[in-house]
Amino acid sequence: MDNNLDTVINTILNKWAVAIQISIILVIAITFVALWKKFPRKIAFIWMKAWLLNLFGLCAIFVVLILADKKAPYTSKTIYLTYAFCKVWYALFLVKGLNHFLLDDSYLDFKKAITWHFLGLVVFCLLLFLPFSTLHIQLFVYIFVGITFMIAGLKHLRKHQNNYIKFLQLALLFEGITFLQHAFVLYPTLWGGSYPSYMTHVSFFDSVIELIIGISCLLAIVYEIIDEIQYSNNEMEKAQDSLRELVDIDPLTGLWNRRKLPVYLDEIKHNGTLVYIDINDFKVINDTRGHNIGDLCLKRMANCMKLLLNKQAGIFRLGGDEFLVVIPKNCTIENEDFINQLQTNLSYASKRTPALSMAIGTAEINSETSYNQALEKADTLMYRSKAKKKH
Repeated sequence: MDNNLDTVINTILNKWAVAIQISIILVIAITFVALWKKFPRKIAFIWMKAWLLNLFGLCAIFVVLILADKKAPYTSKTIYLTYAFCKVWYALFLVKGLNHFLLDDSYLDFKKAITWHFLGLVVFCLLLFLPFSTLHIQLFVYIFVGITFMIAGLKHLRKHQNNYIKFLQLALLFEGITFLQHAFVLYPTLWGGSYPSYMTHVSFFDSVIELIIGISCLLAIVYEIIDEIQYSNNEMEKAQDSLRELVDIDPLTGLWNRRKLPVYLDEIKHNGTLVYIDINDFKVINDTRGHNIGDLCLKRMANCMKLLLNKQAGIFRLGGDEFLVVIPKNCTIENEDFINQLQTNLSYASKRTPALSMAIGTAEINSETSYNQALEKADTLMYRSKAKKKH
């Protein structure tokens, strides 16, 4: 009587354990389906297939428990083989997804997936008619999945990677050890040994481990999506910075334009010397030699200033033939030396451009003199210089 009662209790516990495991995996599988639809990534698709296969395999086991002794001779074996097929591919797909993060595709070539599935179907049919019991099938599943998970858990474990990937590897390693332990305690039953009573409801324990693995997989995908979003944001910020740079640069000379001037003045804390430069008779050059030569003159002017200042000062094209150089207070170049050298370098004709002369005005900008005041003073001095040239 007690033995019958124990059998009934173990049967009920077994059904409940498998039912709970199916419920947990169903939630995980649905989550992966939703995740894949929302964020169609390869890794989400691989793990979605893994958890759907695991769900289908456990449903097959649950069918065996429900039908009990009402099965035809090959029914139980067919269902167990279905379970084994699903569980093996669940493990392989799970490891394939892990290898995605480990940047290692050596474990299984999924480009030959059709061939693998065909061979699996052939093996399925052979096993169905070979003298293997359901216990042999269960042992095969425990050993194969256990070894697969242990290899995946140990592989590259010491390699530098994110903590959530290491956590997933450790979970797979623990699951692999658990499956091998199941195989170890079941192995003696092949020769008539006793069947451990706790194995009838071991699915309670397996449910917890698979829940941990499922959460680890979800976290891995979520963190990958977050990394992708952060990378996209960084690239977008770089693109915006490039656009701002393009907007701030004069396309003809490559110098900064007026838009950049306030930013640069803030950088040097409004402390330095303004050098206002205007090319003499530039309109005459355009009218007599053509605008193409006029553009070359502007480029020559810009290149000469760049070479003399060597990024130690801000150079701006204000418009037309007007330029502004801002020499910071701590700059090693003296404004007088710069002006003299610039006039000397441009005083002779090049192969394509005539000799250039300039009208120049300078003014100090500091805490007592604002930019507008300094610019007005420099502009006045520049026009005085231009007037003297005409006379």
